[in-house]
Order: sequence, then structure tokens, then C-alpha cells
Amino acid sequence: MDAAATDGQRPSSSVGVPIILPSSFTGGPRYVQQQLMDALSLARRFGHPSLFITFTCNPKWPEVLAGLDAGEAPTERPDVVVNVFQRKFRALMKDLTSSSRRVGQGYVFGRVLAYTWVIEFQKRGLPHAHILLILHPSFLIRSAADVDSCCRTEIPDPTVEPELHRLVSDNMLHGPCSADATPLPPCRQANPQECRFGSPKSFVDESSLDDDSYATYRRRNDGAKIVKRRSNAYPLFTYTNRDVVPYNPFLLLRYRCHCNVEICSSIKAYKYMFKYIYKGPDKATAELSAASNRNGAAVVVDEIRQYVDSRYFSATEALWRFYRFSVDGRYPAVVRLALHEQGLQPVLFQAVGSLAQAVFDAHVQAAAVTTLTGFFSFNASVKARLAAGEPVGEGERRATFDTLYQDWPEALRWGSAPPGAREKKCWSLRSGQGKPAIGRMYSCGPAAGEKFYLRILLLHVLGFSGFDDAKTVDGRTYDTFRQACIVRALISDDRDMDLALAEAVHFASGYQQRLLFVYIAVYGETANLEGHWTTGRWAKGTIEAGRTGG
Repeated sequence: MDAAATDGQRPSSSVGVPIILPSSFTGGPRYVQQQLMDALSLARRFGHPSLFITFTCNPKWPEVLAGLDAGEAPTERPDVVVNVFQRKFRALMKDLTSSSRRVGQGYVFGRVLAYTWVIEFQKRGLPHAHILLILHPSFLIRSAADVDSCCRTEIPDPTVEPELHRLVSDNMLHGPCSADATPLPPCRQANPQECRFGSPKSFVDESSLDDDSYATYRRRNDGAKIVKRRSNAYPLFTYTNRDVVPYNPFLLLRYRCHCNVEICSSIKAYKYMFKYIYKGPDKATAELSAASNRNGAAVVVDEIRQYVDSRYFSATEALWRFYRFSVDGRYPAVVRLALHEQGLQPVLFQAVGSLAQAVFDAHVQAAAVTTLTGFFSFNASVKARLAAGEPVGEGERRATFDTLYQDWPEALRWGSAPPGAREKKCWSLRSGQGKPAIGRMYSCGPAAGEKFYLRILLLHVLGFSGFDDAKTVDGRTYDTFRQACIVRALISDDRDMDLALAEAVHFASGYQQRLLFVYIAVYGETANLEGHWTTGRWAKGTIEAGRTGG
């Protein structure tokens, strides 16, 4: 770009032919990927999820029907549907996560350490929410009795619990699910002989916690059944306990809609659940053009055009976005921490104006402070004050000498600097009143070169005060971060490849882990390929294991 700017005549819009749909665009592929990485950071910090809840809008809610004019159907009033669902969802999250002890509010399943949720929209228009809860260790589900206290998968006795029986009949039955059903249900469209949700389930006398993605729930063969039509298109069907979707009686009675509550009994498939709720929006079939035109000239890769052409956007989702309701959320907040080499911060510039001005603006941005350079500056200041005999607070000492970079957001806040400061932003100690947060350093693999080794150093060594300081070991400054890693015994021979494979276990699918191994085998400089395979082979099925759960 510097060379292109020498004449100052080229417009900046002609530089960087690929057109990127950035992660700042809500709902875009890069946005979804960043939200997924943020959610996985919660699992890294607090442990795997305990509960997976799906909360679906009920178009027959009294509040929805009350908002309709005579002769109107809920599908004709998406504005009413989304407003009612949003209020119900907020009430649900308060019930699940609030510490309030008022009747009907707070801690349905116990104290929640962290959570994440995503709102999705079916193509027929109704919204639903996927929620993952990470419970405090004192409330973890560890026994069959705990499972039974959280979830049921049996038809209630209509004489003892008539209202719950009616709600289960209306909202919590899967089916008719049979290879002989006419018409064939959606869950068997791909394979008539097998339901993609694994229904009908087997009868089970006792609940158990298995080495799988979900618990096995009690479904006794007690003769309980419900005979009903799913709709006028289907004949009468007999439902038994094998067809009941897991539910929590309190939530079902309170919200009177489909509310599936699943217990996550194993850590093996937690990434699959995170990836499932962050799978992105519905898509419509689109035709993509060839990679070159008739003259052989390359066609511009335009991610924005591909996105617009392929995304399915329902009226309900449009109204949800129009009202500026959030499409996802998590607690605690995740602060994304910059990772870059010296002077190589990402820069942005306007597509209008001369390239020379764009280059100037880019150089200005490259000199601007980031969370990483702010981290270095804070540590350098603490060390300089200590060396000069000046007072340093205990919180500042702990931040510099006891806290790794990725954990800084738990103790410090990244925000506007005080008036008169040289930089616009800086790190400052958190007050006890602020909302909690955790950190996530952007990930990268060995192909990123020196940035990968800088990341290894930041993950293992405390108190760096600059890029050169990160390369310094025992008073000697090395030429590269990789050399510093080797001297510190953070990597040896091919251990950097092992580290890359080991870290991928925390955020990559089984397929992505195997693909990384192939890249290392084909492009990496390694003499221990068999050892790398042994390191990574156990993780091959970690994501796929979740597909059999339910």
C-alpha cells in the first residue's frame, strides 16, 4: 500500500480488492464466529455448561391473542409476537439467573456462574431462544436424583396434575415420529428409518448420567399415553413416555410453551452445543458466479454481496431487529484482547479520498494504543515507579506480577483515559461496583509466525513491559519471540505444534482439529509427525459425540 501511494493519485477504494463483511455487522458470519469464541471463553474460565434450554414462542399465549384484531392470525402480526416473546424471554432469564428470593423468581436450578443465549427465527417466523447455563459447583447435577429434580420425560397423571398434563400434551410431545407416518415428519425427511433427534426413546426405569452429551432420563413403561392429532394433516397418533421432550414442570407451568430443558452431563461435547447455538441465521439457496469472467479477469470476492444474496430474513426477525432487541448475550462480558506484533495493529481507512491520506491515517492508527500496548505501558509504569521508590498500590502489583494478560479484564477495566493523558484509552483497576468481565486473547496458529509465539509467551509469562521485554530472558534480548519461547522451555523442537493442537481442543471441532493436523503434516517443519497424531487423536470425536445426544 505504501508503494501504491507514492503518486497520491489512486483512490483508496482500489486497494484491497476483497470486500469483507466485518465482525461488527450483527448476524454476519464473522460476527457469529466471534460470538462463538466469546462463549467458548466462558467454558474455559468457568467449566462446561450444566443445562441447555430451548425456549420457543407460543403463538397461543393470551398476551399474543389479546393484541390481535378480529380475524387476525399471529402470523399476520409479527410486531405483537416479538414484543410478547421478548418480555417472556426477559422474565425467563430473570428466573434462571437472578438472585432475587421473591416468589417465582430467581435460581430455578441454583446459582448461575455464567450463561450465554442466542435468539433464532424459524422460517415460518416464530422466534426461539437457545440458552446455556454454567452452574456454581455447589449446584452441579451429579446424581440421578438431581436429574429427576430438574427434568421430567414422562406424561403426568391427568388426575393429579391436570394442568401440567394438558401443557405436556400441547407443547412437549415429539411426533408423530414413525417411518410409517403420512406425511413423513420433518425429522425423518433425510432418512425415513431414523429420526434425527433419536426418537422415540427407549423406556428407562432410572435416570443416569452418561459419558455423552446429555443425561439419560427416566421414562418408565407405566402405561401413560396421549392420543391426539398433531394437525389435520396427520391421523390420530398414540404418544407414550418415549415421545416426551425433557421439560421442567415449574418452567412449563409458568411459561406455558415449548421449553426443552436438557442436562449436559459430560464435557466431551460442550463445544458442539456452543457451535449449535451459534450456527448463524437461516439461509436460502443462492447461485454463485464463477471465479473469473469471460475475459479471464478475476471477479472481486465480495462477502457482503454473498451474504445479502443468501440470507433468509423473516418478517419476525426484521421486526426484532427494528425494535433493536438483542439477538444474543452472555454473562459475564468477554473483553477481546488484541494480539499483534510491534507496529502491526489492524488499521481502518475510508474508501473515499486519496490513497496517500489513507496511508497517513493508517500510520496514525498503527501508533494508537491497543489493549496489548496498554498492557505493556501499565506494567512499565508500575516497574518504573517501584524502581524509583515511589508508592505502588497492591492492586497494581497484583496486576503486573500475578495476573496473566488474558486474565486482566477480571481485575482491570479497559476504557477512556483520564483527562490530560497522552493516550485516549488505558487500563485501570476495577472498582467493586462494576460488572464482572473475563478476557479472551484472539487465537492464531503456527502459520501466524511470530504472533503465535508472542501469544505463547503472554499465556505463560507475567509482567511484560514491551515487545522487546517479551523477547528478553535473563537479561538477554533475543531476535524473535520463538527464540524466547525456546529459552524459557515453553517450546522445544516440535512442541509448538503440540501446543497448537492442544489449544485447538478448546475451541475447534473434531474436523477442524484434524484439518490443523493435516496442515502441520503438509506445510509444517516437523520431525515428529507420529507424536503430533498421538497428541491430537483422542479429540477426533469431541464435537461429533454431541450429535447423538438427546
